[in-house]
Amino acid sequence: VPWAEYRENITTVSVDEPVTFVPGAAIDYLFAGCVNLKRGNLNKLNTEGVVSMNSVFEGCELLKDIDMASFNTAKTVTMRSMFMNCDSIEQLDLSGFDVSEVLDMSWMFCGCERLKRLSLEAWNTSNVLNTGHMFQYCGRLDSLTPEVIDMKNVEIADEMFDGTVAEQAYREIVRKAEAERAKAAELAEQERQKAAQPKKSSFFSFFSRNSEPVSEPAPV
Repeated sequence: VPWAEYRENITTVSVDEPVTFVPGAAIDYLFAGCVNLKRGNLNKLNTEGVVSMNSVFEGCELLKDIDMASFNTAKTVTMRSMFMNCDSIEQLDLSGFDVSEVLDMSWMFCGCERLKRLSLEAWNTSNVLNTGHMFQYCGRLDSLTPEVIDMKNVEIADEMFDGTVAEQAYREIVRKAEAERAKAAELAEQERQKAAQPKKSSFFSFFSRNSEPVSEPAPV
């Protein structure tokens, strides 16, 4: 990005004129490392065609106020580390985000230690595959529960809630899921063994059915 060399001097970001990204664009690391950035208004950014938003604000340690209400994320597939280590921010309004196509949310809010308010109830996360470390160390999100993310297709969820109020509840969910998978595997193995047992051939079955002793005719 053009401001990479002096990113540490940036304290405020305001987009005054409309800016449209080309279809298929990646805005990874757009403001990453702007350690003195405190506030920003990005409502003039047209992100309709953006597919990748990795680490957009990663390491913005002093960020407290960011307006992203107009962000269009309908085609975005990865938001890895998007707000990682934004440890001064206390609330994020991402309720307008369409995350139905997002596959990777790993590390997304990791290290946001002062974050207290985060509304994700309207999110459709049914396609997410990776949520590893997503909320790690978000210790002040008192309303956080494991149900906030649809986990049915998630393949990686390492330390997703570590250091949060949801950690123990999530560990219990994982324990039960592992027990259910183990039970299902045991039943499947029993069925496999049963199916592998040799069956009597039709010849022996016929012989067995017709092997009853024949009574001698009574003498006249």
